[in-house]
Order: sequence, then structure tokens, then C-alpha cells
Amino acid sequence: MQTTGNLGLKKPEGTDIVDIADLNGNMDILDNAVNGKVDKVTGKQLSTNDYTAAEKTKLGGIATGATNYTHPATHPPAIIAQDASNRFVTDTEKTAWNAKETPAGAQAKADAAVAAAKADYIRQPGYAATSGTAAAYIAVLIPAPTTTPDGFGITIVPHVTNGANPTLSVNGLAAAPLKDQKGVAYAAGKLIAGKPYAFRRVGTDFLADSAGGSGNAVAGDIRAGKTAATDVGDITGTLQVQTGGTVTPGATAVVKPAGIYDTAITVTAVPVPANKVLAGTTIAGTNGTMPDRTRGAAGGYTTAVSAKGDWSGSLVMEPPAGYYESGKNADGFGTVLATDSNYVPSSILSGRSIFGVPGSVPVITSGEDPATGIGIWGDGGLAVYPREGYRKGGSGAGEIKVPLSMLRTAVPLYPEYIKAGVNMFNVIGTLQPSTASAVSLVLKGQQGDGTAVMATIPAGATFASMCGSFRFYTYSQSNNANRVIVYLQNQWGQRISLGGVYGGSNTYEYAGFYFDRNQRKLITIQTNSGGGNAYGNGEKGGWSFSYAEDGMLQMGAYGVFPAEFNAAGELNIIGTITGAYGAGYAGAMANGYMIYY
Repeated sequence: MQTTGNLGLKKPEGTDIVDIADLNGNMDILDNAVNGKVDKVTGKQLSTNDYTAAEKTKLGGIATGATNYTHPATHPPAIIAQDASNRFVTDTEKTAWNAKETPAGAQAKADAAVAAAKADYIRQPGYAATSGTAAAYIAVLIPAPTTTPDGFGITIVPHVTNGANPTLSVNGLAAAPLKDQKGVAYAAGKLIAGKPYAFRRVGTDFLADSAGGSGNAVAGDIRAGKTAATDVGDITGTLQVQTGGTVTPGATAVVKPAGIYDTAITVTAVPVPANKVLAGTTIAGTNGTMPDRTRGAAGGYTTAVSAKGDWSGSLVMEPPAGYYESGKNADGFGTVLATDSNYVPSSILSGRSIFGVPGSVPVITSGEDPATGIGIWGDGGLAVYPREGYRKGGSGAGEIKVPLSMLRTAVPLYPEYIKAGVNMFNVIGTLQPSTASAVSLVLKGQQGDGTAVMATIPAGATFASMCGSFRFYTYSQSNNANRVIVYLQNQWGQRISLGGVYGGSNTYEYAGFYFDRNQRKLITIQTNSGGGNAYGNGEKGGWSFSYAEDGMLQMGAYGVFPAEFNAAGELNIIGTITGAYGAGYAGAMANGYMIYY
């Protein structure tokens, strides 16, 4: 809540609660204040001073119109009259008079202003005759400038005619190139000795202040009676004005005098067939189109339109239209060329020549010409690849010989592939008729502990295949020494491990086998592994548990015998049981039929 400045009356604001006690308190303050006041009289003013009887008596003794005058200590300037000898001086005027220069000081300042004006080579360009060389002018100005800023002006009078790309150094400052108004460096001879040239500094160059007349024309280049400004001054032309007219070409030259022709010169047209004019030649404005078939450099020929033999040893060629000169080109041949891709040495018999081209096709007349290779046709026929050449045919005229070693690249001409006693290309066969034998073996624990042959591949058999199965397993709950091992053994005692099981309850079954003595491999497939691999697939040709142990060799990849194993002679598949694991349990079985040949 606010209060008034004089009586301290309370002034409720819009958000204050109005209290009757506050209103009554304001009334009491006003009532007390009014009680101490006197009533206002019309025409009277209140005063803090009391008006006494003595003052009234004193005022009564003053005459009408009298004033109480006291002489002032100072007078305003306006009441003082000024004349030619008496004037007021202001502080500003006094300061100005005190600042006036003495004659000596004024002279010094004037001299400084003149020196500054002379040193301002932008407003007032300098002037100097040069020294130095024709390519590097030197100018000296007084007063000496300390820099040559943009706009710096100077007029020079070369002491020698300039050389190429001249420069200017002012009072020993860095030299800058002199260039024309377009910023092009002067060629030699453009600044004539003894002639004035004005320049302005622009960037890193001194550029000509104005273009002026220039050029290298001489009087004979300008119309007679006309003048022109050149590098050597004004010249008057001497080139005569000539009259035009009609010129008719003839057998002799028509000469028009030199000069300027203001009227046209008409040359009578001469019709010329373009195809009768050699290409590259122009006659009466007609460019020739006749091809130039002239003999040229090495390899330069013109291809004939057509060419054919007359069956009598001659070649007739039709040349294309054009211009020909007799003679030979740089290769020693004529100009017209006829092309036939078959006209090459490889199409001509050796010992013969056609139009100077010797043949290179060999003529084979001797017998026993070796073949280069053989193959098999789709229908089984033998394809023989002879070497390139011409054969007349028949006995003693180039028979083709196929050696046995080459025949064997297409047909297996080996004794083991040929029926015993049969002669094929002097190869006597040793292949015996195929033989089948039953394979049946059961080895049981205790009853059959030891070693037994499960299958035999005879020494004369090149291939063998067993249809049936091999199975071997162990059965024991505690004796892990039980073992069943199957291996391949040759007649020298070398062994390759085919599989083995140890202790516990394990069963392995293989679906027969296939044997190839030439390829030195024995492959199978395990039927109880669930792997689904193809026959003979896998790291060891299907023999999943081939181990290098007990002096045995390990089967190679894809059933291929190790290199040190001798696959010749009789081979046996042998099973071995060690350790007792209960009577009557079969430890190894082989059942089926084996075919070999």
C-alpha cells in the first residue's frame, strides 16, 4: 500500500483490501491539519515573514517613484559605445592573432609546401633524360622519390632508342618494365632517342600514359596524298590509285599495275571440267577431282577395280579412273594392285612360282611321314592329323605313320587291356577272362581270435570288384583293449590300414570295394555313416578309419595307394582280432562275390 508525500495518507492499491480503519485514520490526519491553518483572504498572499509596525512606518516615508539604487561592480558591454579607436576583442580573435606566423616561419612553410609539391610525382609527373642501356634505362629526379607507387608519373627522353623489353629504374629504385598502354612490352626500336614519352606506374609496370601514333608503315604502303603517324613520324603515302576493269584469261599472263583499286576488277569465267583436272590442281578457280594414281612410296598402290586370270597364265586387271605415270614405285612394282587373299606362298606348291611369288607348301613324296597327332571321331573312328603339305597319294607317296606311343594317347594299347594271346599293333594281350569267386568269412571272439584273409586279389588281375559288404565291430563294456583291424597286404608284407575299431561298442560297415591296379587305388563307401558321400569319395577313398599304426601305411586321398606301396602281385585283405570280449560275438565279417580280370 502506498502513502501520500506530505501527510502520509494511506492509498489502497487495486490488490489491497480496503480497511475502514485506514479511511478513518486518513480523516483524522486531515482534520488535524486543517485545524492549524488560517483562512485565505482574497487578494492576499501568504508569507513566511511577519509584517511589523516599524516596517510600515519606514515604507510610509519613501517618496512616490523613489528606487533603492546600488551601483553595480560591472557593466554589460551593450551599454558601452565603441568607435574606431576603441573596440572589444574576443578570446577567439586573440587566439587567432597570437597564432599568426612570423615572416620567417611563413617562408619556411612555403618552402616546405613547394618541396612537397615537387616530390608528389602522382599529381606532378617528373621529367628526366635517361642514361643506362637500351634495354635498362636509368632516370634521376630531384627531389629523389623513395618509392614509385601506383600512379607515379614520369616523362623520359631516351638517350638511345630502346632494345627489346626495356625497363626503367628511378633514382636507384627497383627497375620496372616499360610497356605500351595495353600492357604489351615494347619491341626494339619503339622508343626513339630524343623523343619524350610519358609513363605511369600501374602494378609492377610503367605503362604509357597515352597511346599516340605508332606503326612501321612506309610511304609505299599508304594511298598517295594521304598521311599517317608512324614510329618515325608522319609520312605521306605514294601508293597510286589504279582503275579496275575486265581481265580475259589467255595463253599469256595479264599483269595489272600495283596500286589501290577503287573500282572492281572482273576476270572472265573459264569453264573447266573438274574431272579433267588433276586433284590438287586449280585451273580458273576449278579444283580438280581427277585422282592422282602416280606411283608413290613403298606400299603405295592403287587397287584394281577387277582382276581375273585368263586360264593361260596371264592376269588381266581393270584400273580405276585417274591419272597414271609409267614406272615403278619405291618397292620396284607397278602402280595398280589386285588383291586375292589366296595369292600367298602358303597357297603355292614349294618349287613353283606365280608372278614372282615362290610357293612354300611342302611337297611330301617319301613314305613314313609322321602324324602330328590323333583323335577319336564321334562314331569311334580314328582321326589322324597329318602335317601340312601336298601328297599325291598312294603307296610310297607320303603315307602317314602313327607310332604306338601316339596311338596309346587315344586307345589303351597295353597288354593288360588286350585279351591274352591277341596281337594289336604288335602288342600281345595278357588280359585273362574275368573270374568270380565267393567271399565269406566270419571271425568271432574267442573262437576266432587271430588273423584271417577276408578277400584275395590274384596277381594277374588288373581290376577287381566285390559286391557285398565288410563289417567289423567290438562289443565290450569295460575292456578297451579289444581291437578289430582290417588292412591290405602285398606279397612283400607291406600293409595299408583300411580301418579299425577299439573297445566299447562300435560297428563299421563298407559296401564292398573296387580295385584298379593301373591307377593304384582301392575305394569303397561306408554304409552306416549316414554321410551320403559318393562311392570312393572322401579323404581316404571311403576308408574312414585308416590309421598309420603297427608299421602300416595310411591310405592316400581318394583311395590311391601311398607311393612306397608295391601294388604288383597278389594282394590280400586281412582282418585281425585281438582281445577277448565274449564268446560268440562276430568281430569281422565279409560276405558277397568278387569279380576280377
